[in-house]
Amino acid sequence: MAISLIDTVKSVMDDMVYRRWRYELDGPDDHWKTVAEFEADGGADCEDWSLYLIVKTGLREHDARLRMVIGEVYSPRRVGDETLYQRGMHAWVALLGDTELWCDPTPGWPKSISPATQWPRKALWGRDYDPSTLSFTDKFSYGD
Repeated sequence: MAISLIDTVKSVMDDMVYRRWRYELDGPDDHWKTVAEFEADGGADCEDWSLYLIVKTGLREHDARLRMVIGEVYSPRRVGDETLYQRGMHAWVALLGDTELWCDPTPGWPKSISPATQWPRKALWGRDYDPSTLSFTDKFSYGD
């Protein structure tokens, strides 16, 4: 029985949680870490967590259609009796198919894999991953 792409993504995310790597904020010389750099450092920012998930999934699922998405997230914050939403930039992963599913491997974010419409986020741009060449496409806009 073949393992589904969703099962593979869940397996990779479980492994990432098990290793107890830490989240790090972007630094002034921010660059996307390679898988080897990520594993050696034991910590990374949201782009690195997403990149790691994409590459590790692509190594197991050679026909996987995956995308790194960069966009705005809205994080709830309680102030007195009100819930306010802070807006910030963030990276996550899209699984491409009949329906675009989003998941977020970054620590502190829900580990669900669900349709894009169920996330309080706005995708701004993305890059598709090609597991056959181990590379990303040029940046493109999601549009409005």
